Amino acid sequence: AIAGAAALHDPRPALAQQRNLGANRLVLLGTRGGPRITEYKQTPAANLIVWNNVPYVIDTGYGVTFKLVETKFPLPALRYTFITHHHSDHNAEFGLLVYNAWATGLQTPVDAYGPAGMKQLAQGFWDAYKFDIETRMADEGRPDLRKLVNIHEYTEGPVMAAGDAKVTALRNLHPPITESFALKFEFPGKTVVFSGDTAYFPPLAAFA
Repeated sequence: AIAGAAALHDPRPALAQQRNLGANRLVLLGTRGGPRITEYKQTPAANLIVWNNVPYVIDTGYGVTFKLVETKFPLPALRYTFITHHHSDHNAEFGLLVYNAWATGLQTPVDAYGPAGMKQLAQGFWDAYKFDIETRMADEGRPDLRKLVNIHEYTEGPVMAAGDAKVTALRNLHPPITESFALKFEFPGKTVVFSGDTAYFPPLAAFA
């Protein structure tokens, strides 16, 4: 383990994976808590799982795009993103991450999961970047980023199942935020659990 009633969703196949993303792995991109940025070495929450050539980005704190680039991850291969809760150190770069993937050649769908408020987060970014997105679509022939990104809001319980991957959420203890979750990623022979931000919470041990 690393310090819902939502309908089970089986997204379309991971069409983005035309590239060889390398070995199955977990990469801790950012582990710093809190919203303040004081240095580049320690940046806020962001993680990458690659399993069977499919990437999963968990939390999108400030700096996630540069950290992915530093790991030699090809941004246009972005496929799934997950946000554990809506504190800025976990979601601040969501919009810019998908935008930067699009700006470097993303042509295939991205499924983005987050607690209640995820749709509003995405819509706010689309509204803010409407001029830029539509200008680049017309001038550079890019697809509509807003139609490539599928937004899903989850609560406690099953979040996603696709291929040999399953994701489940457990509501944790992070007052005053109530829509805050731990996420369990289950693959054949391997389980990875992200606690999210939580106080002492014994159910997390059983969940993991």
